[in-house]
Amino acid sequence: MAAWWSGEPVAGLVVLSLVVGGYAAAIRNAPGALVTSALGWMLLNGFVVHTRGDLAWEGVSDAVRLGTLAGAALIGVLCGWVAVRARERSTVSMSIPTARPAPRAELVVPSNDTAPAREASEPLAAARGDRCAHPV
Repeated sequence: MAAWWSGEPVAGLVVLSLVVGGYAAAIRNAPGALVTSALGWMLLNGFVVHTRGDLAWEGVSDAVRLGTLAGAALIGVLCGWVAVRARERSTVSMSIPTARPAPRAELVVPSNDTAPAREASEPLAAARGDRCAHPV
């Protein structure tokens, strides 16, 4: 459509390069992206350069078109990999838990209401070593 509107196959090459690059960024697979660029070159050559659907090799101009599409595919794959790595780094840094201090024994409330809070904290304090039976 861009080639028909402007009258030049260069506009079609630019639009097709953007499409191939975007698809390559989405799939992040270099062989698949290169095959897609080859298919894009065949469509560009057959329906934009030669309007009747004939595939013909014109030399340097077709090599430039094929190289442009292959370059767009490889750049798209690279951009897709970079985007995934950046997303993984931001996800990993946010998912690492931070250590929280343990609650103090005098703030711990016993589960039953019969024992006072001080009596409940004494076994915990003895277990922690706050009160030593043998002074040092």
